[in-house]
Amino acid sequence: MTTAGRRPAIQATDQAWKRLGELLQARRGEMGYRARPRFCEERNINERLITDIENTYRKTFKTPTLQQIAQAYAVTYHSIAAVLSGHADELEPAPPAAPPDGTRQPPVTDPAREDPCRPYADEIYMRLLQLGTPDVADLPGSHVFGGGTAEARMWDEPSLRRLWSVPERVWMIADLRRRKAQPR
Repeated sequence: MTTAGRRPAIQATDQAWKRLGELLQARRGEMGYRARPRFCEERNINERLITDIENTYRKTFKTPTLQQIAQAYAVTYHSIAAVLSGHADELEPAPPAAPPDGTRQPPVTDPAREDPCRPYADEIYMRLLQLGTPDVADLPGSHVFGGGTAEARMWDEPSLRRLWSVPERVWMIADLRRRKAQPR
């Protein structure tokens, strides 16, 4: 960390900024965003800022700006700082927000259904972890399940979002996937 004027700012080598830009572009793609405008709109961040950091047009950013960038890309600020300082070669996804009650217990009340649903629920939770956003409740279903899928439409259904927590939606979709996979 150095000071540029009177405000703290992060400065690094040209190579470190280039590596960070490449990692951020790759991360944006992993999150399902090919185009910057949609990413910026949905992640609530300035497009010029994203263009500057991904293409290394600027090589000095204030700490709060890098924290905002980390949040938009759903990575930890510390991993950004580590890449810039040369202590890391990869970005670390930010952990998803814990469910409101702090658990991942299934809302499936029938014990006979819980075990068969668990692999499907675990798969969905792993996808949420891969996306690494702090607020998984706001993720569009297309990012979690793929665009145009029935699961994505259910995930995005406004009435379900209001009534059900993230774990409840995960287990509901897991149960539907289990039923779909069972032979008739």
